[in-house]
Amino acid sequence: MKKLLLILLCLPMIGFASFPTNTNNSIQSPNSECDIIILKNGEERSVKIIEINVKIIKYKYCNYQEGPLIVINKKDVIKIKYSNGQDEIITTTSTSQSPVWSPWTIVRAFLFLFFIMGFIALIGASISSS
Repeated sequence: MKKLLLILLCLPMIGFASFPTNTNNSIQSPNSECDIIILKNGEERSVKIIEINVKIIKYKYCNYQEGPLIVINKKDVIKIKYSNGQDEIITTTSTSQSPVWSPWTIVRAFLFLFFIMGFIALIGASISSS
């Protein structure tokens, strides 16, 4: 009987010992896994960054991980504060690109060129006839 009573008293202690205990005394905030995007207009967004490309940043809101994937232009972002404490200042370099010429722009350029050439020919003809 004493053995049975001793076993019944020890079972709860064995059960409680099997639960994990938090040995880390630091308290982590729920947003410790979140990155912070700081926009040029001063807005700060708590997000989980998925991907960073040359021109865009893809992320999800930290408090809505099941939500849609949001894409923002890198030129609208000043800084990213990562969850590991690292900061990244976003710099966008302006690359000089050649202008894109639409077909209509090319036609107008040729018409203007022909007009100028005709005007010069007309002046040349009037000078030579006088």
